[in-house]
Amino acid sequence: MAETYKQRRQRLDKIQKETKELQKEIKEIRRKEETRQFIILGRWVTKLLQRGFISQEFYQKDFGSFLTRNADRELFGFPPLPTAEIPNTQKKPAKQKKQQPLESTSALAIFADPPPSATTDKQQPSNNGVRKLPEYDDKNLQEAFDL
Repeated sequence: MAETYKQRRQRLDKIQKETKELQKEIKEIRRKEETRQFIILGRWVTKLLQRGFISQEFYQKDFGSFLTRNADRELFGFPPLPTAEIPNTQKKPAKQKKQQPLESTSALAIFADPPPSATTDKQQPSNNGVRKLPEYDDKNLQEAFDL
């Protein structure tokens, strides 16, 4: 017996609903993977800072200028921006293309050779009021982030 239009429509609706649910699950999985990537990348950058491959001056200047929200600046120990320097966040930003994760080779190439200032213990960079990052070992990080 051939399917009626109503039966076909019900089957199509069921398949569309299942498709939406699967797409939602995929989106959640990708978001969790992206969060994990950020945690691991942050841990790696922290180790580079602790080992002197990234100077405190570079961290303070570059990362400090990257942080535009005062809540984020406070989280990392940077002083708040004067209100004149805070970008206008009232406008809805244009929809941007989702960035692809960094390739490990390109990120590692940036830090292939430590800067000369990182190899000398004689120079102590001033912290300009910015607190230094805490020191972690792999075991503490794995416990903290369930890695």
